[in-house]
Amino acid sequence: LKTGTRYEKLDLKELIYVKANGKYTELHFTFGKRLIRMPLSSFIQENSNVNFLRVHKTYAVNPDYITSFTADELSLANNQIPIGRFFMPGVNNYLRTRAFGRKK
Repeated sequence: LKTGTRYEKLDLKELIYVKANGKYTELHFTFGKRLIRMPLSSFIQENSNVNFLRVHKTYAVNPDYITSFTADELSLANNQIPIGRFFMPGVNNYLRTRAFGRKK
């Protein structure tokens, strides 16, 4: 990925969540934060091999890092991420059936 004026090889498996910031996208990793010049939707589309869950118009999360959730908020590695009203039904369905679903 191009971060600033240099290219970095980053392990996207360590990506906790991404946040839109105008024309930029903030990438929040387990080891720190990076900023790239690309809209959030384009970043998600180009990195479709990583499992992102879109939870808000400005946030997408890696479901592997979700530790808990409420009706309107997710907890990921000491970060609170809001769940947008438009995305709530899909997020709640995903969390109840896949991430926190009952084990058979």
